[in-house]
Amino acid sequence: MTEKKKILIAEDDQRIVSSYKLLFRFQKNLADFNLFWAETAAQAQALFLQEKPALTLLDLGLGDGIPGYDVLKQLQGQVPDSCRIVVLSGYSEYEDMCLAAGAAAFLKKPLTKDQFLATVLEHTR
Repeated sequence: MTEKKKILIAEDDQRIVSSYKLLFRFQKNLADFNLFWAETAAQAQALFLQEKPALTLLDLGLGDGIPGYDVLKQLQGQVPDSCRIVVLSGYSEYEDMCLAAGAAAFLKKPLTKDQFLATVLEHTR
């Protein structure tokens, strides 16, 4: 039996978190993942180091006042080669900066279900 891949979702908007949870619950191709949720930058950093997820979906606007770009740079400094960080933001002007800092991808919110699924599957192969 293979170990389930881990995904860390760092998002403070409960409506978005609820949507993601529903997708993972009802999409058969997403059943083989262990999910971890963080609402703050501090929680995201702690879970990232503890769980070493295969994929981190990082919102740039977490609720504790620490800029998501700073979180990205800190995580990138500690990321194993096997972990991908995908940035999610409603502000597309941060895309180039995040990609230059090492993000595997940048997705502008709101995402469609198909965008979300394709991104998760692409970056957890």
